[in-house]
Amino acid sequence: MAEEETYQERQENELSVLQAMFMDDFEDLNPGDHSRGVEYRLHLLPTQGMSFTSDVHVTVDLRVRYPPHYPDELPSLTLENAKGIFTNDKTFKKQLDSAAKKLRGEINKCVLR
Repeated sequence: MAEEETYQERQENELSVLQAMFMDDFEDLNPGDHSRGVEYRLHLLPTQGMSFTSDVHVTVDLRVRYPPHYPDELPSLTLENAKGIFTNDKTFKKQLDSAAKKLRGEINKCVLR
């Protein structure tokens, strides 16, 4: 029978996946030292449409901090550096937290919608 992954191993594996998916839009805020926990920032942009214009009018950074027992505990999610989007709305934050709650116990929060 295979050994179960530790919380730290699961978190490290998720970081690797996110780094591969987001490349330059991923920033590890504790590079090389996750002993104090995992914290990272994703720079989020809308998907480019068929027009392929480089004009981006909406961006936001999603800062994520994992508690020690993530994914069985909810991560801390904070929106920062918003451009063209109002992030102080409590409804917006409630929707983000609600999506995270539905995924409790699962890794790879990149599916938050």
